[in-house]
Amino acid sequence: MIYRVHNPLIPFSVAVLGTSVLISRKEGEPQEWMASAEAVLKTARRGFEIAEVTAYNGLATQLQLKDAGVGYDQAMLNHYAAIYDYLDACIDWELATGISN
Repeated sequence: MIYRVHNPLIPFSVAVLGTSVLISRKEGEPQEWMASAEAVLKTARRGFEIAEVTAYNGLATQLQLKDAGVGYDQAMLNHYAAIYDYLDACIDWELATGISN
């Protein structure tokens, strides 16, 4: 059985399925943010690895390698931001429901 709690005063909703608690903000699901950020991070890592090999073989410039590195760094930052947003939503929910330690 799924229980859903929606409150217009808080920026997220809560769904309880058995012992699992799913928290979602009204503009999107934190789980979706995490999955998206992980997919982008994986793609950026692969792009950087390709740029490294290409530059090592003399087929790419240092600028192209730096550009791939900046893209990878940005993807890591976005991944960490998604983790922060997810944990922030969890803490907000705990404070709103009064179950925080």
